[in-house]
Amino acid sequence: MGRARVALFGTHPVNFNGYSKVIHGLCKAVARSHSDDIELSVFGFQRVQNAPSAHRADFPADVQVFDALGADGGVGDGGFGFSHARAYVERVQPDVVVVFNDLLVLGRILGELSTASNRARFRLISYVDQVYLCQRPHNLQALCQLSDELIAFTDLWKECLRFQGVPERLPIHVLPHGFDPSTAFKVPRALVRRYLGIPPDDFVVLNLNRNTPRKRWDVCIQAFAEVVSRRPDARIFLLVGTDMKNGAWDIEELMQRELRKRGHPDEAAGMRRLIRIPHPQGLLDDDINMLYNACDVGINTCDGEGFGMCTFEHGGTGAPQIVPRLGGFLHFLDDDVATLIDPVLSLYADNIREGGFGGEMQVCRPCDFAEAILRYYDDPELRARHGDACAQRIRSDAHSLGAMAARFAAIVLPDGEDEVGRCERELLALREHMMDRLLAVLALVVATAVTVALLFAYMRRQGTRTERFTSSDDGEPKTKTASKPPSDYDLRMYVMQFYESTSNRRPTTEEVDRYAKTGSRAAARTAILRDLNDSSEDKQRFTDGDGGESDCSDVSSEVSCDDDASAYGGNADKKGSSDKKGGGALKKGNVDGFGSLPGAYDSTPGLIFDGGRTKPPDSLCLDRTDLLGRLRSISDDLENLQIYIQML
Repeated sequence: MGRARVALFGTHPVNFNGYSKVIHGLCKAVARSHSDDIELSVFGFQRVQNAPSAHRADFPADVQVFDALGADGGVGDGGFGFSHARAYVERVQPDVVVVFNDLLVLGRILGELSTASNRARFRLISYVDQVYLCQRPHNLQALCQLSDELIAFTDLWKECLRFQGVPERLPIHVLPHGFDPSTAFKVPRALVRRYLGIPPDDFVVLNLNRNTPRKRWDVCIQAFAEVVSRRPDARIFLLVGTDMKNGAWDIEELMQRELRKRGHPDEAAGMRRLIRIPHPQGLLDDDINMLYNACDVGINTCDGEGFGMCTFEHGGTGAPQIVPRLGGFLHFLDDDVATLIDPVLSLYADNIREGGFGGEMQVCRPCDFAEAILRYYDDPELRARHGDACAQRIRSDAHSLGAMAARFAAIVLPDGEDEVGRCERELLALREHMMDRLLAVLALVVATAVTVALLFAYMRRQGTRTERFTSSDDGEPKTKTASKPPSDYDLRMYVMQFYESTSNRRPTTEEVDRYAKTGSRAAARTAILRDLNDSSEDKQRFTDGDGGESDCSDVSSEVSCDDDASAYGGNADKKGSSDKKGGGALKKGNVDGFGSLPGAYDSTPGLIFDGGRTKPPDSLCLDRTDLLGRLRSISDDLENLQIYIQML
């Protein structure tokens, strides 16, 4: 069996958010270790149209990427290309489709794919990003109805899906993200700080999360204002890796109010403890890695998290992490390698927040985060011990991209599919395939009958008297029919049909003109046979009466990821779309509090029966080869009959 064709729907690798980083890493790992088994293609959401060419330049060349945003001309569908999804799978003809996003986007994509003409021929797997302990019931119901299988980030999220009523008949796989050492790696902190202009003895905390409601920047600022108020003379700084004005909160405004509430003696000095970076959502991977290595500690104060890619990568560079004890963090962090804060309050997101996503939020106290920051500040040995242990765990083989690719291959390749589900899917595809063939044969029979009826009606109208045919010495049919000589148009049509039926190709215009000049069908037929006699293969085909078969192969055409389109100015809050300018390398300079940091840039598995590519299982008790052979023979006989009638 050939390679499994897998279509991966997800954020375009030329983007700057966590989703795109996952797609980029997964495609690299699959192309590197499973290219002999998997033919991967990507339907990419929300491509950043003017990103620098150096961004993700190591993306594998043999993985074709469709630019959904470019196909929409930069407008409509929010850059997700919902209206193009069905046509894409009908053109690519995949064996497996994996859709990676949250439930809102999954529902739209699954709805489009469910109407595809080849829906029965591919497995549809939803790679679900869950951030809260519960999902809204109608979103979950649509997921279960339209998906063949599900993938969860971790075992915890798999248990949450089952607890919410996902039936046991629907397989749920687990596929955690993998750590990419080529994008997150250790660099000497002193060297990076010298480059950025950060004093070597300052204590810097990094929060690289987007300014969205779920990331709870209000809790982070309350915690940091508490730290600054308790230690007004300590050089403790917070690097704000998001837009401080255009988001869920005005971060500067929050900081000023929290300092005033606590009676800070110098508000201006307290405000300078916030480190700003321009265009933070458009940083290249190398820029982000420099920030990872420049900071002592990472922090995330969210009320729900699917996995935590920023925390995952920062911890992999050797920095201890301060996070809530919830969600995806529990997959790679515990009290031995990080500081986990226990949530104290459970709330439910309203129906307006983040597009009506909904869910149960888990909120922590700001003062607990403040105490964790001061604990790491006061205890360098604890900081070093947790940082080393965190890096060792995250950089282990269990969390590698190679492990992720191996799990992905086990899910999409046929060997792991449930036998009953596989047979049901193959039987459905076989039934559809045979129905198509039978309808084609029926249409040919009807067309032949109509042709015969029209022929005899024409003969009656012309008063033609036809007697039994006899055979002459040269093989030409003889008749005692009084008929008119064929017109030039009729003779030319006869030459084209007879030539194509004997040579399996259409004659050129010059050939048709030459044979038509003979003046009769018999003379034209004799000239055609004489010319074709030079080719032994053509002569054998005519003698045996076999019209031949043409090889058919699936053609998967892709749209280059370099399609032109206008810049996408979508909702960064919803999907983490980057700033409208492309990313770029951080330049040498200072940061606020030490100066200002310059611009970041200048501008289920199984054998799928697919119409002849694979053989259905023996358990189906169907001899497909014999059945198709019989159908092909019937089709050929009917075609020869039609040609013979035309010769009359």
